[in-house]
Amino acid sequence: MFYRVGLRSCVVTAPELDVIDVDAHVTEPATLWLDRLPTRWHDRAPRMVRGDDGKDRWYVAGGEVMLTVGHTATAGWPAPFPAAPPTFEETPAAAHDPVARLALMDELGIAAQVLYPNVGGFGNQAFLAMDDDALRLACVQAYNDWITEWAATDPARLLPVTAVPFWDIDATVAEVERGAAMGHRAILFSGEPQRFGLPLLGDRHWDPLWRVSAETGNPISFHLGGGDFIPGHVRAGLGRRPLVPRAGRPADQRQPGAHRAPGTGLVGRRSVERGRRPRRPQHEPDRRGLLPRAPGRRGLA
Repeated sequence: MFYRVGLRSCVVTAPELDVIDVDAHVTEPATLWLDRLPTRWHDRAPRMVRGDDGKDRWYVAGGEVMLTVGHTATAGWPAPFPAAPPTFEETPAAAHDPVARLALMDELGIAAQVLYPNVGGFGNQAFLAMDDDALRLACVQAYNDWITEWAATDPARLLPVTAVPFWDIDATVAEVERGAAMGHRAILFSGEPQRFGLPLLGDRHWDPLWRVSAETGNPISFHLGGGDFIPGHVRAGLGRRPLVPRAGRPADQRQPGAHRAPGTGLVGRRSVERGRRPRRPQHEPDRRGLLPRAPGRRGLA
């Protein structure tokens, strides 16, 4: 059984509890993309740069994507947030070393962690700044290969989420299938693709995404900061179709996208409970026209 763990009760000693951290991140090493991309792209690869102020920052397509590298690894830093480790070397070892991460998880009583990226953005949107489709895809694949190797230290406890090139639905499906074959456990996706000139999630454009989620058994994860489910865009984009099932409503009028991909799962950003439905999750995409309300649905929030 999985339980939500409050901020003040992060250390669990009861042996019957398996606590899953469902919003964990890994601090990417400075050479991740330089080590994995062909040399012809090295001058345009995401890179960590130490500035004149002595702080390390990530740059994608020439643009800064973070305050400093340490802002994704502030745990244990002596000064209060927004202070953070200024360099990669000053971040905690558990932020970037899988052996140290597992030791910290043991100390805190964490059975497993779901792992998200930082540099590509919480919805993988940072790579859209690149003007080369082949380079974008290569960057996504390089990250997925790296996090697979990182999590291989203990794949039962370190659970990768597949980053996807969501701007290309065919490439997204192929990368989801590749990630599933490598042992990934979920699919990272933007909750608001319309922000990037793409169709709303209820559009049939995304049907292949729902299908590949069902086929691989990997739920779709919408992380805070990668786009949220908000009433405004739902009313604007899906208002012409009924969103919530009602008694007597024909099946094909219930929730756009839902009946087209039975078995689809979903992950939100905060907590996971298995064996019962989450209680009123913060974002309920199944009420926004994407997933059916049905017993046994793997809807996690």
